[in-house]
Amino acid sequence: MPQRIGLLAFALLTALLTVLLSHTGGDERKGASNGKEPSSAIRVPWKTSRVRGSPEPPSPYKTEIAFPKLKFEEPLDITSAPDGDRLFVTERFGRIFSFRTDSQTERADLLLDMNQVLGRTEPRSLVVYGFTPHPQFARNGFVYVAYVPDLTRELPKGSRVSRFHVLPGDPLRCDPKSERVIFEWPSGGHNGGCLKFGPDGFLYIGTGDASGIADQNLTGQDLGSLAGKILRIDVDNSEPGKAYAIPKDNPFVSVKGVRPEIWAYGLRQPWKMSFDPATGDLWTGNVGQDLWEQIYRIERGGNYGWSVQEGSHPFRPERPRGPSSILMPIVEHDHANFRSITGGFIYHGRRLKELQGSYIYGDYDTGRIWMFRYDSQKKVVSDHRELFKSNLRLVCFGEDNSGELYLLDHMGGRISRLVPNPAANTAGQFPRRLSETGLFLSTREHRLAPGVLPYEIIAPQWCDGASKERFLALPDLSQIDFEVITYPQPAPGASPGWRFPDGTVIAETLFVETEAGKPGGRHRIETRLLHNEKLTGNEEVGDQYWHGYTYIWNDEQTDAVLLEDPQGRDAVLTIRDPRASGGKRQVSWHFPSRTECTVCHNTAAKYILGVQTLQVNCTQGSPAANQLRTLEQLGLFTKPLPSPPAEMPRLVDYRDAAQDLDLRARSYLHSNCSHCHRKWGGGNAEFQLLASLDLTDTGAAGTRPGQGTFNIANARVIAPHDPYRSVLFYRMAKRGPGRMPRIGSDEVDEAGLNLIHDWIAHLPGAGVVSDASVRHAADTAAAIDRLCKTKGTSAEELRPLIDPLLASTNTALRLMRAVDEGALSADVREAVVTRAAQSESVEVRDLFERFLPEEKRVKRLGNVIRPETILALRGDVSRGRKLFFEAPGVQCRNCHRVEGKGTEVGPDLDQIGKKYDRAAILDNILFPSKQIDEKYLTHLIETKQGRVHTGILVSKDANKVILKDANNKQIEVTAGDIELQTTQQKSLMPDLLLRDLTADQVADLTAFLSSLK
Repeated sequence: MPQRIGLLAFALLTALLTVLLSHTGGDERKGASNGKEPSSAIRVPWKTSRVRGSPEPPSPYKTEIAFPKLKFEEPLDITSAPDGDRLFVTERFGRIFSFRTDSQTERADLLLDMNQVLGRTEPRSLVVYGFTPHPQFARNGFVYVAYVPDLTRELPKGSRVSRFHVLPGDPLRCDPKSERVIFEWPSGGHNGGCLKFGPDGFLYIGTGDASGIADQNLTGQDLGSLAGKILRIDVDNSEPGKAYAIPKDNPFVSVKGVRPEIWAYGLRQPWKMSFDPATGDLWTGNVGQDLWEQIYRIERGGNYGWSVQEGSHPFRPERPRGPSSILMPIVEHDHANFRSITGGFIYHGRRLKELQGSYIYGDYDTGRIWMFRYDSQKKVVSDHRELFKSNLRLVCFGEDNSGELYLLDHMGGRISRLVPNPAANTAGQFPRRLSETGLFLSTREHRLAPGVLPYEIIAPQWCDGASKERFLALPDLSQIDFEVITYPQPAPGASPGWRFPDGTVIAETLFVETEAGKPGGRHRIETRLLHNEKLTGNEEVGDQYWHGYTYIWNDEQTDAVLLEDPQGRDAVLTIRDPRASGGKRQVSWHFPSRTECTVCHNTAAKYILGVQTLQVNCTQGSPAANQLRTLEQLGLFTKPLPSPPAEMPRLVDYRDAAQDLDLRARSYLHSNCSHCHRKWGGGNAEFQLLASLDLTDTGAAGTRPGQGTFNIANARVIAPHDPYRSVLFYRMAKRGPGRMPRIGSDEVDEAGLNLIHDWIAHLPGAGVVSDASVRHAADTAAAIDRLCKTKGTSAEELRPLIDPLLASTNTALRLMRAVDEGALSADVREAVVTRAAQSESVEVRDLFERFLPEEKRVKRLGNVIRPETILALRGDVSRGRKLFFEAPGVQCRNCHRVEGKGTEVGPDLDQIGKKYDRAAILDNILFPSKQIDEKYLTHLIETKQGRVHTGILVSKDANKVILKDANNKQIEVTAGDIELQTTQQKSLMPDLLLRDLTADQVADLTAFLSSLK
C-alpha cells in the first residue's frame, strides 16, 4: 500500500475528525449515516464560501427567450422562409414545425413528421439534421430535408436529401407522400446535413467525414468520396440517372476520378453553414476532434485540411493530401474554450447596431457566443471577442428575413436571442485574494476553515519537484454522487467520474524547497482552485462546469493573489543549494492560466483527476483508516459505497519500490498522462494510458508513432523490451518542443523516467528488429562502455568517442542513460553535456539540456511567447541585417538567400516584406509549420538499415529518392533500401528557432525582413 504520501495533510484530517467528535446535534448530523448505523464522526458544514461567479466582468450581452410559449423536443435546425415572416424548426427525431415570428406566437404547426413518411412507430430510429425551403418556395412549395433513416447502421447511402411539396392552405402542411429522394451519401459518425441555397440558386450540402474518430475511412482528402465535403448541386434540373444536375462551374467537374458535386473538401463535421447576403460569402463552423474548433470562409475548390491537419495544426501529416493547398481557418478555438463549434451568421439586423457586419457564432458544449469582423480584402480578423457565456446547448443559429438572429437550444428546446446586458459595466465580486475565498481561517498559517477537508491521493502528478497539500470544500452539507455515469459515456475501461454539487471547490497548495534537501524550508508558491459552477437548465444531461484559477503567494507567505494574465506567468525561483556553483541555483516556474487548467481537467477525464476512487482509495494515518470509508462516514456521499473499499479499484504508489513494477509504471502513466491520452481526451495520438486497461488494449505497445519519430529508427510509442526505440520514453526525457507531459511541467522527472525505462526494458518481446539494428545497438553499448572507462582525458581528445554517440537520436538516448546512471566520470560527463549542447540536432540537444544549470540552458523566449510585446518594440533594420548574416546563433542565412547571399534551401526572402507585414513575418518564424508551401514540405525516409533522413524532396524516380537537408546537402537513397517514406506537414525550419535571442534582437530581425520589398 502507499507509503510516505503527505502525512502532514492526513494529520490535519485526523485533527479535524477529533474536533468533529466533540460537536453534537442539529443539522450537522444530516447525511452522515447514508442508511447505515450513525457514525461517531460528525461533519461540519462549510458556510464561508465566497467563491462565486467569475473574475471576468459581466458580458456585454445576455440571452432572452424569443418565443416564450414555444418549446421543442431536441431541435437541431432553425431556418426561415425566403419571403414572409415564417420560421421552421426541425426536431432531431423527425418532426418539422413552422410558425410566424410575431411576438405573440402561441403555437407552432406541424409541417411534416418523417416517421409518418417512413412508416415508423419508433420515433427514435432516425435523425433529421437539416431543412430548407426552395428559393421560390412561395411559388413552387418545395422544401428539402436532410436525414438519416436508420441510426443503427452505417451505410454507403445512409444519409439522404429529399424534396417534399407543401400543400396550399394555412397552417402549412407537407404531403408525406410527395417525397422525392434527391441525393444520398454515406452515413457514419459525422453526417453533416446542413442545407443552404446559395445566391446562385444552387443547393449546398454539408457532409461529415462519416467516421467515428480520426477520419478512420480517410474520406477528408479523398475526392472520390462525398464524405467530409461541401457539395453543390442544381435541384431545378436533372441529368440521366440523377434527380439533380451538376453545375458546370463546379471546381472538379472535369477531373477524372473526382465526384463532380464537390465544392470544397477536407472538413470533419461542417456544422451549420450560412451565406452572407451582402457579399455572397459562404461561412461554416467545423467541429474538431482532439484540440481545435474552426470557422472557415469557404472558397471554390478549397481544401480545409482534415485529416492531415486539424485547423492550422498538424493532425496526421503523413496521410495522403488532396490536390490543392490547405487553407487556414479564419478563427479557431482550442478545447479549453470551445468543444463543439456551431457556425452562425454575418449579422445584418437592426436591433443590435453595434454588431452589424460581424460574424456571430458559438459552441454547443460551453454555450459561449462569440463574434469577429473580417476584412476579406486584407484577410484580417478584428474585434474578436466573447459576447456571452450562456447556459444554452447552442445547436444552431437562425436568421429571419430582416436579418435578426435566433439561438436554438438543443436540450432546453427554446429559441432565444441576444439582448444588451444592463449589468455589463458592473464589477465582479470574485475573490482576488486567497484570504477572501472562505477556504482558510488563516492564510498566513495555511489553516483551513471549518468544513474544508484535507485529503490525499495515491499517485501524485509530477509537478517539477513541488509537493502539494490538497483540500476539498463542499458548500454547507451538500453531497457527492459517487461514480455516476455522466454524459458523454466514459470510454471502455475508464472509471466513471464523481458528480460534485454546485459550488464545490477542490484546491491544492504547491510548495517548493527553498533549501535543497531540507523539507522544513518549504515555501508556498501557488494555490490552485477548481470551482464547479453548474449552469442551470442542463441538469438532464448531467454536465459539470469546472473553472480553474491560480493564486500566487507573496514573498511574506501571508496571502496569495489571483493570477489575471490569460496566458499564465513565468518566474525564476532561487534555491539555496550547497552543491551548486555559488551555493544557489535557479529554477524556472510557470503559473498556469485558466485555459491551461482545463486542458488537463477536461470533459473526457470527468474534470477531476485526484478526487476519484482510483486515487483516494488508500489507507492512511495513525491509527490507520481507509480514506474512502472516512469520506463515507462523514456523509459526503448521497448513497452508501457500492462495495467495501478493499474490493474497489485503486492505483499504487509508484514511488514505492516494494510494489509490482508493472503496477507502478501503469499508475505513473495514469496519473501523469491519461487525462489526455484516453478516448476523446485531446491527446493527438490514438492510444490510451488508463491504468484500468490492459496494456494490449491501450494501443501504445508496438504501435508506430503518429505524431513524429524524432528520427528514432524503427520507433514505436512503446517498444517492448527496448526503451531506446520508445517515443514515450524519449518525450519524457527531453526538454523543449515535443516534451511530455506537454503542459503542467517543464523539468524532467528523473525518478519517473527511470521507472518507465525499467518497465519498458522488462516488457516481454523485442518486436521485429533487423539484424543490422541489433548489431548497431551492440556497437553503441560497447562504445558507451569504453567512454565509461575513460578518465583523465581532455575534452578535445574525447570528441572522437562522443561525437558518434551524438550522431543519432537512438545512440544519444543510450548515452543520456549513462549520464543519468552516473556511469561517467565527472570530466567525461561534463564533456558529453557540453558537446551535446553544441549539436546541430535539436533532438539531441533537447535530451541533454536538463544536465546544464538553469543559467546555462538555452535562453528561450519562454513558455509564454508574447508576439505583441516584440511587435511593440522599434526594431532597427541595420542591426537586423547584421543579425541575419553574422550572428552565430541565427540560422536564417543557412537556409535562405537575401540580397544574393545565403543558401537556398527554403524560399528566397528578397521580397518577403511585400508579401507579409511584421506581425505575419514574426508568426511565420515562431510557427513555421503553420503554413507551408507544398514544395517545401519535409519528407522523411527510414532505411532498412535503421537510418532516418529528413529533407525537402529534390527528385524521385523508380531507382532512387534525393532529399536536400537543412544543411543544403543532398541525400540520395536507393529505392530498394527504403523501409518507409512519408511526407510531414512540418517545416525544415524548426519551431522556436529564435529561442536564443532577446526580444530586442527579434524586433531587429523582423524589421530587417519586413524591409525586403
